[in-house]
Amino acid sequence: MKIDILILYEHVQRELKNACILRVLLEREGYTVRINNVAWRKGLLNTIYKPKLIISPSCQNDEGMFYILHNYIGAYNGGYKVLNLYSEQLANSSAKDLLRVKDLALKIYHCAWGSFTYKRLLDTGIDKSQIRITGSQRLDFTKPIFRNLLVDRKDLASKYGLDKDKKWIMMVGNFPAKDEQKLNYLSSVGYDNFQELKDLTKNTYYELINWYETILNDNELKDTIELIYRPHPNEIIDNKIVGLSKRYQHFHIIGDLTISEWAINIDLAYIWSSTSSIEISIAGVPVVALTPYKIKQYLEMELVKEIEKIDTVDECLIITKDILAGKVKDINKDFKEEVGMYYQISDKSASENIVDFVKDILSSDDNIIMNEFNIFKGIIKVFVYLYEYILFKLNIKLNKYLEVRFRDYRTSNFIENYCKEIRDKISE
Repeated sequence: MKIDILILYEHVQRELKNACILRVLLEREGYTVRINNVAWRKGLLNTIYKPKLIISPSCQNDEGMFYILHNYIGAYNGGYKVLNLYSEQLANSSAKDLLRVKDLALKIYHCAWGSFTYKRLLDTGIDKSQIRITGSQRLDFTKPIFRNLLVDRKDLASKYGLDKDKKWIMMVGNFPAKDEQKLNYLSSVGYDNFQELKDLTKNTYYELINWYETILNDNELKDTIELIYRPHPNEIIDNKIVGLSKRYQHFHIIGDLTISEWAINIDLAYIWSSTSSIEISIAGVPVVALTPYKIKQYLEMELVKEIEKIDTVDECLIITKDILAGKVKDINKDFKEEVGMYYQISDKSASENIVDFVKDILSSDDNIIMNEFNIFKGIIKVFVYLYEYILFKLNIKLNKYLEVRFRDYRTSNFIENYCKEIRDKISE
């Protein structure tokens, strides 16, 4: 079954909904589209699709091209094009080289959220025709076309055992670095000072668990709030934080749904260092950064520097109570003014802009990637996938990252039903 477009996603909570929205909009234009998870190492089986275009969540260099496209590069004799959605476009100065486009990725297409990334891409020497400022799909929830996709607070309360009449506080976790073992790899691909970041992340993570417990026990707050911890997609859930959810009924660990689906329903957000603050602020929700340990300038993202910083748990209690009581107005004014440089807001949604870009890409004969098909590598990929998947299903934890990798895999039937739900709601 040959298809026009193959859309890849890595993380369910960050990318699958947007991938399904793209598929629905592209199918309206007459294209045949399939969605796959990057963990699905089908190797030889993917030769049957032979897409003209692969849409990837990220592809900035040869390492990224191999990681995201390891199932697909070399699988087609006829060649194909690649569009990089560039799912992460902001980083601290130590990690900027990770986001710099180079190597084979100079020959593919890229989406830019705004003028900041567009200029950075042009500076690499990429032709303008390979870049399009589309805006970010993360902000599409503000567009009327997607209003029926918004999640109701009452439904969230019922699904996750939350009290809809209490104040909802969400801690947006961004702590995957605390478990990261690939120090040499990250250094080789351009992440400076990663060991320092790992130590800072780990120390911050465990100190904040103590803060959560203080908040959960506070006499003024404990009967009026639901504290929701949302782990990063790559984060391994720690037993210590699981213990909080067992001891306190008003503490919840919930990794489902996109940030935007939560943003329109929560009353306050805590972050440490996360671009999720953008979606939350756009939704009109106050955001504060919990920083028990000082973050050095080269480890902090430029935009997030403008977020209100809270250095002690006592400060956290004070500002939490003031915000929930409506005493704090217009928080993070400077941050909101800076957002426009990084995120273009246009009349059209980012998803619609990406569809327009895809139409232009497929109408051109430029930037086709040619690779020879390697049957040996294809067979190896099939066996590697089966081995890893069996270990995951049998809960044999020889590799603790198997759970992280496969927990974001969804079956074809699941994706079909999800797309149908989106299709029906968008057309209402």
